[in-house]
Amino acid sequence: MIQKRVVVIGGGTGTYQVLVGLKKYPIEISAVVAMSDSGGSSGRLRKEFSILPPGDVRRALLALSNLPLARKTLEKLFNYRFQEGEGLKGHSLGNLLLAALTQITGREDLAIKEAGRILAVSGFVYPVTLDKTNLVAVLRNGKRIYGETNIDLRWYGKKFAKIPIKKVYLSPRAKAYPEIKSAIREASLVVIGPGDLYTSIIPNLLVKGVNEALSTSVDTLGWYKKFHSEPVKNDVMEGGVRVIGGSFVTRGEFLRHDPAKLAKTIIKLLKE
Repeated sequence: MIQKRVVVIGGGTGTYQVLVGLKKYPIEISAVVAMSDSGGSSGRLRKEFSILPPGDVRRALLALSNLPLARKTLEKLFNYRFQEGEGLKGHSLGNLLLAALTQITGREDLAIKEAGRILAVSGFVYPVTLDKTNLVAVLRNGKRIYGETNIDLRWYGKKFAKIPIKKVYLSPRAKAYPEIKSAIREASLVVIGPGDLYTSIIPNLLVKGVNEALSTSVDTLGWYKKFHSEPVKNDVMEGGVRVIGGSFVTRGEFLRHDPAKLAKTIIKLLKE
């Protein structure tokens, strides 16, 4: 029996939850993560060492880690943020380790592969691009917001909070990491999201070569937080898109996508 191949495209906690759920099934998983993060520890490392932002890569590697006896400890270790210390405060240890591996290997993609071996990753983790690029949002009033973090944080200020985004683009343009194009073309199913449309999903699709590869893939599944209204749902369905409804969240201190619920639906689609 040929093993099914699933490619998960995205970034942030949504992609992490999908990967955690899928890892329990006998399928080949490839994670393609966004490389436009500009804030926090990732943003600081980008500026100081001129490397790709490691945060989303770190999450994907941890999600697919297959060291059951040490997984919880490793997760705490890689996600640990220094609370004090000149130059260290705010940094994630996992991000620092990826930065160190990049300097040791000389290339970000080799650093990711080496980290994957250390963590005994089940599957593959790829950067969507090796090009250094930034996300820019153009608001409906013509104003531009530079950087993924600033786009996210606009909701917390009064200046741009109520002004809709007209479009987003990458500056400079970026081309796809070669291995992801073949992974997408050979996939049984491509999962996009869940995550923020403008900062986690679209940045991957803006990379040259990704949409071209998706156009030749067998099937694509897009996860979004929710449909905000029935007209939106109707527009999507009229475009020939099949809508799968359901509750995919888990309730706790924070609302998160439930890994088991997401994975169960994805596996069901693979069997159709």
